[in-house]
Amino acid sequence: MALIDTLKAQLVELFESDPGWVALFNHHGWAFDVEELRAVGTQQLVEYLTTSLLDVDFTLPGFEDFHSEGQLLVCPGIPAQSLLYHALASPNVIAGPDGFELMHFPSLALLDTLENFIFSVAGASLQSLEQHAREQLGFPDGAAVELAVCSFSVEYRTAATTVHGEYADQCFSRTGVARVGTTPAQYQPQLRGFSPFVEGDDIHSIRVLPCRYSPYIAVRSKGRKDVFGPADSLSSSSGSTNIDDRQNDFWVPLHKLFSGEECLQGLNLNVDQQAQHFNQKLEKFGHLLNDKANAGIPESELSKAPYRLSENLAGWQSPNDFGEGLLCPVPHPLVAAAESDNMPVGFTSPKMSPDGSSVFYDSFAPSLAMQAEQGARPWPEYAHVREQVEANGSTASLSDNPDVVNITKQGGYTALHYLDFAADGFIHPVVTHAGQQLLQSNGQTLAAVSAYSLVSAPDFFPRVRQRFIYQWWKNEVPNKASLGQLPAWWQWLVDNGYWESVWRAEPIPLSDIRMAANIQMPETPFSANDITCSAIVSLVQTPSNTLTHSVRKMPNTQRNTFLPDGAAGVFAPGWDTSFDTDKSQAQNTNHLAAYGLGSPFPEDAKLCAALSTFWPAAAPDTTRTFFEVPFSAGSVVPLTDDEMGVGTQPSWDGLIGPHITEQNADYIVVQYPDYPRADYTRNALEGKFSIAQTAKVSFEEYQRRLLTMLRTYRAVGEIDNKENAHIISFKPVAALDAELEQAQEQANIELTGPIYRVEGFNNRFNRQANVSAPTNTDESGHYTTRQVVISWVVFVGADGGVLMRLKQGDGSQRRSQWTLQDA
Repeated sequence: MALIDTLKAQLVELFESDPGWVALFNHHGWAFDVEELRAVGTQQLVEYLTTSLLDVDFTLPGFEDFHSEGQLLVCPGIPAQSLLYHALASPNVIAGPDGFELMHFPSLALLDTLENFIFSVAGASLQSLEQHAREQLGFPDGAAVELAVCSFSVEYRTAATTVHGEYADQCFSRTGVARVGTTPAQYQPQLRGFSPFVEGDDIHSIRVLPCRYSPYIAVRSKGRKDVFGPADSLSSSSGSTNIDDRQNDFWVPLHKLFSGEECLQGLNLNVDQQAQHFNQKLEKFGHLLNDKANAGIPESELSKAPYRLSENLAGWQSPNDFGEGLLCPVPHPLVAAAESDNMPVGFTSPKMSPDGSSVFYDSFAPSLAMQAEQGARPWPEYAHVREQVEANGSTASLSDNPDVVNITKQGGYTALHYLDFAADGFIHPVVTHAGQQLLQSNGQTLAAVSAYSLVSAPDFFPRVRQRFIYQWWKNEVPNKASLGQLPAWWQWLVDNGYWESVWRAEPIPLSDIRMAANIQMPETPFSANDITCSAIVSLVQTPSNTLTHSVRKMPNTQRNTFLPDGAAGVFAPGWDTSFDTDKSQAQNTNHLAAYGLGSPFPEDAKLCAALSTFWPAAAPDTTRTFFEVPFSAGSVVPLTDDEMGVGTQPSWDGLIGPHITEQNADYIVVQYPDYPRADYTRNALEGKFSIAQTAKVSFEEYQRRLLTMLRTYRAVGEIDNKENAHIISFKPVAALDAELEQAQEQANIELTGPIYRVEGFNNRFNRQANVSAPTNTDESGHYTTRQVVISWVVFVGADGGVLMRLKQGDGSQRRSQWTLQDA
């Protein structure tokens, strides 16, 4: 069936199900009804879609960021200038011209068909595409233009998140990020995408998140911010002194490839993509154990399951439902015991060195930590060693043993290997014609360039993108500070260095990293000198110079993104991926590699989530969950009481956060989970993780929490020593909250919202110890309590107002007045 016939049938089905779409397109100048669409001839419909000028209403919600030069329903070869595509693909188009919400939305299969049709009517050939690239990129006449067949992850985005930021557009990367989960993916048509948690889901379910890949004819070019990007192009002038994207090579999409005779003139294409993924954590761990602990695992076994997983990790979804190229992780428990022939697979847990003299060290006991040279991760940085395998094959948990820390430090017992189902791999395009002939241009066979495919840990903040955080912190706020556009309390934070030092490591997104994909994985298609695979680019095009209408500044943030600006580019060891060094090259080559993450990933999630949102867009900040955390530097973006299980909802990690269990006039008693004994791997095994609460956190909420904590630390006098202040409670409060009203009345000020209440205490008060030693709540020591003499409560509003009160114990005998703080 011709593309136009398929497209027509799909449009008729959608428009019949929801007449609001007909009214919407009528409003923009496409005068039709469903019966007319059903009756129109094929050629007449093609001509109308591609030539009839519209009267686009750019003020209509959802169309503010449509390309200002878009006047056609279908602009050949340019989805961003095709009103039909924008209306159906943009997550901001959710209502008709009457303001009533649309009730039915396009399937991914319809969007895939429409994309194919947009490129088909361009009438492209390999020769015309080469000429287009030559003209747009300024290649001199006679200079070689290198084309290839490339697989890209691709997403249609609202203007604020595109490469150029001017209008809604398709964005592409040769890296895609799918995410593991416990239940199948569910397409949410209104979002035109997927979310890890859907209303009505079991509170502990986490949906897998897919990634969409499509093959394109692409051209190799040095970075050109004015033509294709990349997004946030790096150069010495932008502060990245070791990187200049104007000198880096990028593969840039020109034309989508799909099967049939309508894609490229004169060719009948057969288009396919092959996916291969590997989980090599236990394989790499096994090699280390053989090398450093004489484990004696046969080398032949290390390339097989359960050490190396290569099946049942991710696969293609039905094109009838989702169009071509939707790669989806297979649902699994987040963690599973490693088995072979129905018997547990274990290893002799090595002794941990207290002084770093061994590769195995005890800084994070009872987790096994493994160090490597110069930050590279040739094996998992952490491993779970708290499940002991007995001689008869049974297992016993050490987590409830009061001496678990010392037992794991000494090692010598058989610990159970655990699997997670994270992975990395590649998506390889296979495009032939006339049987099995490969595409050629100017007598040269076009190379097939693979995409790097990540199957990563869940993103517990799916509405917060790493790129947003980084741009806001690195560029937007400092720029406003330099122009004097910040309130005084915020300007003070910038001027005194507290803004610059808020993170332990810069929250750079993976899309800004220039590093090869995994060149050491089995069957790798990647090369050491291809360092731009994680960059985000657009189609080669001439961007609009000016916009005649305002652009909505924020996108619809409920939709997960699978492009790498939603992933972390900090590798210590990492969240979405890590990195290794290939020393077999003439020059050591760093490359991305997923096997350097924790084994299993919840082991690392515990250790680094407690280091103040070390991976801001993914990992919750659990610093305040525990009284003491190794290497802690205070909380950056705290979780609320509800998100920590102090209330009616389960926590994200299966623990119950700090809370007051007893109070009198002399002291309060605060209960904490004990950091060493908190066992995230066991909690994952028992299905206690939950994304239901954290998935609701918006980027704006994330920003407010960060600012609230900085102001709180300043108010309580510990902004230079944040680890000395402990947060018992963090929550938003309503304007009519009785305690807030009392505070405002005493201080003679009214705070503006949103307003947060923060309760906590400092280690010392008036140079005296303020906190008792811990007391275990039971023999296992999973939870401890501490007596606190003087505590504080702080209210932080959106403006310059911070109110604070001190109290001893419950405050019944000794408390201060509420005072306005300079914070």
